[in-house]
Amino acid sequence: YQRKLSAAFDHTIDFTVEKKADANYKPVGAASIAAKVLRDEALETWKWSEPGLELSHKYGSGYPSDPKTTEWMRENLDPFFGLPSIARFSW
Repeated sequence: YQRKLSAAFDHTIDFTVEKKADANYKPVGAASIAAKVLRDEALETWKWSEPGLELSHKYGSGYPSDPKTTEWMRENLDPFFGLPSIARFSW
């Protein structure tokens, strides 16, 4: 991924990609916290893009290991359309 990022910027930026970067680099840790706060705020006020869709906003943390999240996904999985647009399929 480090090479891919570097190539995307014509090799003009040096990137460091490593596990636990948020614990090893204070700016990355701060950015991680800011991103989580912004995500939580966005999810609290989420407006469904699907017309006429009104679902519970009690979807937990969004992580697959969260029982509230998996329960919400089970309850809101449409057999034909799948999950609403709020669900992401990769990490």
